[in-house]
Amino acid sequence: MNLARVLDQSLPDIPALRKEETFPCIHPRLVVREHEDRDGTVIMCVIPGGRPPCYFRFTRYQYLLASLFDGRRSYADVAEEYNRQTGANLTGEQVKGFADGMEKVEFWYHTPLERSEMLCHELMTTRHQHLKKKRDWGDLSSITFVEFDPDRYITWVYRHFSWVYSRAFLVWSAFMFLVMCFILGTQWHEVWNDSLAFYDLLGKGGSHAVLFFGMFLSLGAVHETAHGLTCKHFGGSPHRMGAFTIYLVPAIFCDVSEVWVFGGRWERLATVVAGVLSEVVVASYATVVWWATPRGTLLHTASYYIILSGGIFCVLVNWNPLSKMDGYYLFSEFFRFHDIKGQSNALISAWVRKNIFRMPVTVPIFPYPKNIVYPIYGVLSGCYCYFMLTFFSRVAYHMFSYYTPRWAIVPAGIVALIIFSTRIRMLVAFMRDFYHHKMPIFRAHWRKHTLVAAGILIALLVPVRREYVEEPFVLEPLQRAVLRAEIGAHVDRVLAIEGDHVVAGQPLIVMHDLEVQTRVARASTDLESALGRSIEAELRYGDFASARQGQLEFAEIRDIVNDRARRLQITSPISGVVVTPRTPDLVGTYAKAGTQLLEVADVSVLRARLYVPEPEMRKLTTIHEVVLHPDSHWGSVKAKVAMISPASEEHPAQASSDDNYKGASEASEFDVQVLVTNRDEGLTDGMTGTAKIFGRRRGILPTLLQPVRDGLARRIW
Repeated sequence: MNLARVLDQSLPDIPALRKEETFPCIHPRLVVREHEDRDGTVIMCVIPGGRPPCYFRFTRYQYLLASLFDGRRSYADVAEEYNRQTGANLTGEQVKGFADGMEKVEFWYHTPLERSEMLCHELMTTRHQHLKKKRDWGDLSSITFVEFDPDRYITWVYRHFSWVYSRAFLVWSAFMFLVMCFILGTQWHEVWNDSLAFYDLLGKGGSHAVLFFGMFLSLGAVHETAHGLTCKHFGGSPHRMGAFTIYLVPAIFCDVSEVWVFGGRWERLATVVAGVLSEVVVASYATVVWWATPRGTLLHTASYYIILSGGIFCVLVNWNPLSKMDGYYLFSEFFRFHDIKGQSNALISAWVRKNIFRMPVTVPIFPYPKNIVYPIYGVLSGCYCYFMLTFFSRVAYHMFSYYTPRWAIVPAGIVALIIFSTRIRMLVAFMRDFYHHKMPIFRAHWRKHTLVAAGILIALLVPVRREYVEEPFVLEPLQRAVLRAEIGAHVDRVLAIEGDHVVAGQPLIVMHDLEVQTRVARASTDLESALGRSIEAELRYGDFASARQGQLEFAEIRDIVNDRARRLQITSPISGVVVTPRTPDLVGTYAKAGTQLLEVADVSVLRARLYVPEPEMRKLTTIHEVVLHPDSHWGSVKAKVAMISPASEEHPAQASSDDNYKGASEASEFDVQVLVTNRDEGLTDGMTGTAKIFGRRRGILPTLLQPVRDGLARRIW
């Protein structure tokens, strides 16, 4: 126990200072402007140089009430004066509630002596609580690390670069933008693919992350400086700039709240747009440098990195209205929806609590068109928010997999838990409220609720849903015959075209070769002459043995030549359909020996080869049925499994891919061959679609818990 703790335990409590009652006072340097909004006239206020600098938005009556606080009037006096000017009927307690609410957002002015007394009073009253103020690292949507007052920096930059707001520079920047579009348009495919690869952090090492975030933060500094310069140009002064993270992504920020007071609607829009435009201007000059410099030089490479970082994706990321970046403020200001994210989330939360969970909540009412836009925006924004949280959890997993594929799930799980910790706390708080609200009802009707819960649990456990494996397929014939020219010859006739049905032994192509035909005629003549000599030798008792031997030799030569002649007529070895296109084009051409002429496929029975990942094979222990759904058909076709490969193998597409990163490679796959009978001949060779192999029935709850069980069993064994 240290000395401070000993004194804290032994000394008597210090009596609290008797703080003289004071009343709120409006800030003497408060800047006030009137603006027209969708809701009518609003009062915008800002305290120049305030900490933290922020602007306040009031209605006419709210600002009138706030302006009556001069530090001397009591709450009752303010209520009396407000009622006299407006004819309302406010009480002193209502005015005090308004003042307390404004105190929470640090609106009221306090003298240095009052601030000192407030701090001393707070320290004395909390002496025995031993509270440690901690930064809330759970909400990773925005974490501020460093901040400073950039007014002197922005003033210096504006003094030297105020010419960027001239009309001549605007025209020149538009011209450079067209030049950039022309240069990049000629190589659009290459630039787009490189941009996707540059922003893809999955499976990349630390060097790529350092390069990416280095370029991102450098252009981010230019981006935020442009916001501050534009705010200064329209009469405001930025007083807060620094570094922070958005969902763990490092970024730069600059607070330009004063432009919402000193500038009008179009000035605010220009301030928001200035950030992205500054990066586009820098990217346009980098494009010209990249186009003019030779490949391999440092300047050429650096310019291309600027194009990738500050070009296409800069606009897509920053002008997304679903996240609180430039696109959100641009959308809010252009359509005049103030605080649309907060109000839409509050609307959806209250609606769900009241209409789904039947909790006593007041659903806010908004006029048209807010009553339509806010629910739609709230749903889209919420989906995007959870998508980003899940995406960064996956990024963390893949980055850890680059170094330790086996145990990457552990640090990635910790990061995911930290990322979702705020949502988990909100869910726990909601469940606590729901429990306290529904517990009296449950206690009063516990039998009925117990039966309902048991029924739901049984319904989740009853095996009503068949598990299945879904994979793409390409149909191919079970039997296929390729007809080739056995000898070199000219094609005389083609007796079948594409789509014709043929039977086994049916002639399809007739060819001719003058040398073969000459040999056939000569062999026939020689055989007839040998036969005549054999008969003559037999009648005259001559050398019959030699004549007979010559006859047999010429007969064998004739058979060989006739067999070669028969090869000039090509027949189908199987029954099926001709699948070779443009067969009449073969007429008159010369086909060398081995040249492919026709292809015949037996489409009465087709085969589909499915590549099933190894983890999915457990679903095929019991096969109930196989259903094929071709992309060109409305309905489905029943099939049956013919063969499953005894061992896993690498998919041909995986073997030829260059994108298999370490720790993120695809699983080995089993070759499952499925046969389908083509009864109405509606299926053809090369048809694509999706196949489902249904296995045993399982309950909904075991199906949902299976990934968790597999994950634990895979790592703990």
